[in-house]
Amino acid sequence: MRVVNPFLLEFNETSSIVYTYIIVGLSGPVAKWEGLITRGSGIMERRDYYFDRIDFEGKTVLDAGTGDGAALPLILERKPAEIFAVDKEASQLSEAKEKIPEAARDTVSFVECNISSMDFLDADSIDIAVINYWIGRVRQKPPYAVDYLKEIHRVLKPGGVLTILDESPDDFARYDERFIKYLNAADAICIFLGEETWRDYQMDWMAGRVEEAGFVIEDSILHEEGCTDTGEWLKMNIKGQIEEAGKIKEEKIGKALAGLLRELDACISPEETFWMGTEYSILARKNVII
Repeated sequence: MRVVNPFLLEFNETSSIVYTYIIVGLSGPVAKWEGLITRGSGIMERRDYYFDRIDFEGKTVLDAGTGDGAALPLILERKPAEIFAVDKEASQLSEAKEKIPEAARDTVSFVECNISSMDFLDADSIDIAVINYWIGRVRQKPPYAVDYLKEIHRVLKPGGVLTILDESPDDFARYDERFIKYLNAADAICIFLGEETWRDYQMDWMAGRVEEAGFVIEDSILHEEGCTDTGEWLKMNIKGQIEEAGKIKEEKIGKALAGLLRELDACISPEETFWMGTEYSILARKNVII
C-alpha cells in the first residue's frame, strides 16, 4: 500500500526503501502529544482570551481537562457560583488543588474522570465550559475529539458557552531540527498504526469538530504569537513514542523508529526550549432550541 504524507515524501510500506528512509529520517508532521504542557510567555493572556466576553458571575463552570489547574485562578477572579475541575489524572488534580486559595475551596469540586463520560453531571446543568491545551492532541481512536465535545455539549445548558484554547501546526522553518526529527518519527509511527497526524488538528479542523458536536461557533482567532515548551516535555513524549513504535506490526520498522528516537533523546537537554507552534482560540455556544 502506498502512503503519501502531507510533506509529499512518498514511500511504500512493503519496500526495503522504507526501512532505509526511517533510519535516515522522514519528513512530516507530529502524530501524538501527551501530558500537560507548560507554556512560555503570553499564555495567561490567551488562556482567558474570551473570558471578558462571558458573564461568569454566579454561573456553574466546567474546567474540562483542568490539568494542573492553570485556568482556575482566572475563572475564580470572575466570581462563578461553582466550578467542576475535571481531569482523568489524579496527579494533575493534586497540583490543581494547590492553586486554589483557602477561601475558594468550597467553590471548586475536583473530579477524577474521563471527559468523554461525565456521568456525575446531569444534562443541561453547566453554563460555561473551558478547554485548554488537550483537545487537539487526543489520538485518533475512541474516544475521538468529537466524542469529548459531544459530552460537553450534553452537560451544557441551552445557550451555554464553550471556549477552547489550543495550538495549530506552524511554519516548520521555525522548528528546531531535532524537534522536526521527532515529528518525522512520530508521523511515521502514526501512519503505520493507521492513525491521523497532528497536521489534521489545525484550527479549521477543530472548528469542524466543534460544529459536528452540535455547537454554533461565534468567533475564532489564530494568535500571531506562538508558544514554546521544554526539552523535558519533549523527552517525555519521545519516551511515549518509543512505546508506540513497539506496537507496529512490521517489527523491523518499529525497531528502526525506536532506535531513531533513542538517539534523538540523547541529544536533548531537559532545560532547552523548543518552538511548538501557533495558538488559536474558539468561542462557541450550544444552540437554543425554540
